[in-house]
Amino acid sequence: PYNPNVDSTVHDAWETGYIPVNQAFAKVIIQDARRNENPPIVIGHDYHLYLLPEFVRQEIPDAIIQHFVHIPWPTPRYWHMIPSYITHRICSALCQTNLLGFQSPQDRRSFLDTVEEFLPEAKIDHHNFTVEWQGNRTDVKVYPISINVGEVQRIANSPRALESEAKLAPLCNEKTIVRIDRAEPNKNIVRGFKAYELMLKRHPELIGKVTFLAFLVPSRTHIRQYQRYMDEIEQVVQQINRSLGTGDWQPIQTFIENNYTQAIAGMKLYDALLVNTIIEGMNLVAKEGPVVNDRNGVLILSATSGVHHQLAEGALTVSPTDIEGTMNALYEAITMTPEDRERRASLLAASVCQEDITHWLHRQFQDIAELL
Repeated sequence: PYNPNVDSTVHDAWETGYIPVNQAFAKVIIQDARRNENPPIVIGHDYHLYLLPEFVRQEIPDAIIQHFVHIPWPTPRYWHMIPSYITHRICSALCQTNLLGFQSPQDRRSFLDTVEEFLPEAKIDHHNFTVEWQGNRTDVKVYPISINVGEVQRIANSPRALESEAKLAPLCNEKTIVRIDRAEPNKNIVRGFKAYELMLKRHPELIGKVTFLAFLVPSRTHIRQYQRYMDEIEQVVQQINRSLGTGDWQPIQTFIENNYTQAIAGMKLYDALLVNTIIEGMNLVAKEGPVVNDRNGVLILSATSGVHHQLAEGALTVSPTDIEGTMNALYEAITMTPEDRERRASLLAASVCQEDITHWLHRQFQDIAELL
């Protein structure tokens, strides 16, 4: 009910900020491209540069333009919450690309639906995932971003990570649950802790036998909403530890710092990795964990995470708002048979290793090459 508020400041930011910044990027690209005889290949990224394809196409009609969107693409109803002239301009500009990439099939569907809503004159092929607009054809692709598996594994076995692992190991229990997140509302941390609390209450035999290690990176602490959420996280942790903890056991151990190596070390130790985000473009923690974990750990994954369509077969799927369902998934994960754990862990690791960051880049370059 409170956000967004589109006032004159937002309209002014669009006209005097967003548009000129995109024009400035395009100007440099155009100047550089004109030094060469061959048309350029222009690759743009994310929401900061949505208008870039429009400005490049105006000056260099035969340029090959690819743009990749890292964040989720909302359904048309959400785009109606901002002025229609802005949405129309964004859709029109992105339809000046030759290749437009998204993280997930849902994002691609939402984009095509949005174009259909705001550019009714565009010709949209929902079967072949193409848009024809103002004489240009855009192929809309899905390129889920990934990780450098070798680099993540190298960090996991580095002296610093091994030192962190040795310090964390005594905090582990018969079963250890891990989460690694920026402390942001969309990461859904509080609901995850409440699901864990509910599991301990429903299954009191687990008291003292399961520990939750949470590696949380403070984020955007200058924004009041994020400050409040961090406060809420700390309050929930204190409440759970106070009500269920014992003299020699605390249900939740938090590490509130930006320490990537320590977090990677923590990934090696989980029996269950909780990724219950509300919505996001991609979650790389869900990909990093399976390639470094030593325990055939189980991934509990939100159905609304951008990585879900890739890893669903090996994960336990939860709805991000379903505390009861998340509680059941946590219990299933820590009581799962060794055979099922191994099967799921193997599926996850194989999927991530097969579709690593090199695969992500190769697919895009291959599609660009086919246009040359």
